[in-house]
Amino acid sequence: SVRWDLVRPPSPGRFRLMPDFDPNLVIIRVFPGPFTTLRNTLQPPLKGAILQTFGAGNAPDRDADFLDALREASSRGLVIVNVTQCSAGSVEPAYATGQSLAAAGVVAGGDMTPEAALVKLGWLLGCGLAPEEVRRMMGTDLRGEVTNRQAQRFSLSDGGFLRRVFSAASLESVAQADPSAAAPP
Repeated sequence: SVRWDLVRPPSPGRFRLMPDFDPNLVIIRVFPGPFTTLRNTLQPPLKGAILQTFGAGNAPDRDADFLDALREASSRGLVIVNVTQCSAGSVEPAYATGQSLAAAGVVAGGDMTPEAALVKLGWLLGCGLAPEEVRRMMGTDLRGEVTNRQAQRFSLSDGGFLRRVFSAASLESVAQADPSAAAPP
C-alpha cells in the first residue's frame, strides 16, 4: 500500500544536470555551550554554511558572540542555512530563536535534510549567483528537496483549511466505500 500523502508532486521544470559545485562549505552542528571557534570557522574562503540546530531551528539566541559571528559572516556574503538536527521536522523562524537567527542573516532551511541543503547550497554557489539570490533560492523547491512553505499554510479566513478538511474527510469516506476510488490516477 502506497502512502500517497507522503509522495511529493513532481518538481516544475525540465531536469538538467548542472556540474557546477562550490566546495567551500561547512556543516556546523549546534550543541549546548559556548561557540568559541565559530568566528574562526566562518572565514574566507568559506562561502556557505549549514547550521544544524535544535528542534524547529533553535540555537543560543542569547549568546551575543554567536549571533554577532553569524551576522558578520552573513554581511560579508557567506550564506548560512538553518536546518534541524532532528530526523524529521522543519525550521521556520516562528520562535524568538529563529527570528534572532533570521535577523542575523541566517536562512531557514524548512524541512531540508542537512545533506540536501549542503548539495543545494554548493550547487547554487557554484552557479555564480549573488549571495542574496542564493539565499532566496534556498527556500525555493527546485527538485522536491524542500516542502513549499506557502502551499502548506492554512487560513481560516480564505476557507482553505475547511476545504482541505472536507476534502480529506470526503476522500476517507470514499476510500472506506471503495478503496480503489481514492487512489491517485
